[in-house]
Amino acid sequence: MPRGDSNNIAIDIEENIRDYISTFRGNVGKKTEFDPSLEIVLSQALCNYELERISGCTFGQGEFQMSLKNCVQEGSSFRGVPVHLKSLLELHEVLESLKEKDDVREVLNQDGMAVRHAVRVKVQM
Repeated sequence: MPRGDSNNIAIDIEENIRDYISTFRGNVGKKTEFDPSLEIVLSQALCNYELERISGCTFGQGEFQMSLKNCVQEGSSFRGVPVHLKSLLELHEVLESLKEKDDVREVLNQDGMAVRHAVRVKVQM
């Protein structure tokens, strides 16, 4: 894991997760497309989640849902899998263990014409 500020570490982890997802899906013959707009919306969700954990109040839920509606095509749905880790000692091992979770496996194996993925990581040091 590279040393540096939390933002650079988060970017590095995001790239590793995207590579992992693309490889996993490619190994079973599935194309993977990432949506930068959806990743921005996930940033909102992470900030709101943190504020809720600190304050006990939910902020911006309506804005988040409206942003999702703008990113997700009519007739499609959004499926998110939040994962909270206390340590990233070995990122590859963490990613391999995620495959064992039913909800993660469902998202990784999604099929369809408009399947798009997004990854957002927040690192606190």
